[in-house]
Amino acid sequence: MWDGSFHSVKIRGTAGALLWSYHTAATLGPWAIRKGGEGTWILTATCTQVDAFQIRQRPILFTGPRESGEGMWCWGVESLDVVGRQVRARLGPPEQ
Repeated sequence: MWDGSFHSVKIRGTAGALLWSYHTAATLGPWAIRKGGEGTWILTATCTQVDAFQIRQRPILFTGPRESGEGMWCWGVESLDVVGRQVRARLGPPEQ
């Protein structure tokens, strides 16, 4: 019997952003979000542009357009690691 939860989910996109308030802290090229262990969501992405000051501010949000063209994905960023052009972040639950 299905328990209503997904154990393996992956969402991909070609463009996104990390936002601090209304500021773009980083623009992202290809990105992927997967559901990790214990219900956590993990973002991996390649940065196309980063503002060194804004990326260190909090709170940070990840946004990316939905493939359907209807609306945006939006997650709060709980932890963030930027090394060179690579981003890895642990995300909170998806925002409605």
